[in-house]
Amino acid sequence: GGSSNQSINANTMMMIRQIASFLLLLGTTTAASTSRPSFVSHVTQQDVLEALEVAKQHHVKSVREALEHYPIDLTLEISVSEPSIPLTRYRVQAPGSLPDFASELPRDIYVTTNPLLSSQECQDVIHHANAHFQATTEDGAWTQLPSGQYMVAGFWIKDIPAVQEWFLKTVRQRLFPLLQQTFPDFVKSPDDLCVDNAYLFKYHPDTGGRTDVHTDSGCLSFTMALNPATDYVGGGTWFDGLCTVDETTNEA
Repeated sequence: GGSSNQSINANTMMMIRQIASFLLLLGTTTAASTSRPSFVSHVTQQDVLEALEVAKQHHVKSVREALEHYPIDLTLEISVSEPSIPLTRYRVQAPGSLPDFASELPRDIYVTTNPLLSSQECQDVIHHANAHFQATTEDGAWTQLPSGQYMVAGFWIKDIPAVQEWFLKTVRQRLFPLLQQTFPDFVKSPDDLCVDNAYLFKYHPDTGGRTDVHTDSGCLSFTMALNPATDYVGGGTWFDGLCTVDETTNEA
């Protein structure tokens, strides 16, 4: 369509989680239980322990950098009186698997039945973004971010203070609790989550109408539309192999 629509995309990660299970497998598998592939026959228990320590150090560094860009205020009160937001569950049935926690996270996608954000909130976020570029560029044009082979108008949320302030409060008080309610076996507490990266895209025929097909980084990711569907033609998010789920049988 000729009009534009904006949406927020963000990836989260656990601040404290186990390291990739295949490393543990390399260290614990013995000839008595299961024969190891020849290409890892040289790996010793000490090698695994050293690799785990390096991985933990990388993880701590990544969390520290994430919290510098998206510092979560743990003193902000989370409302426990709010009813759970109704969600519709879908399942991905396609080749391949998630790069992280493939055996721990179901290949499920949830869509909110009711809006998570108010119309006024969405308008305010778009206003803050437009005001920022009106004040910092000659023509008010948004910056361009690469998405594979495409360029899309957008920005990292950490780079615009007014949007970042709203976003950090929203994820702490509403998004992280929702993720914890949706994935209770994986997220024990909202306090365990931090934002790995977050950006706001503006999809428009003249400034980038799509992102490339990709798999998000991080453990959990979410997308929040800022425009009502009546504001534009087309749009949406495509997932390979998406199926509805029968709640009575848990089958797609």
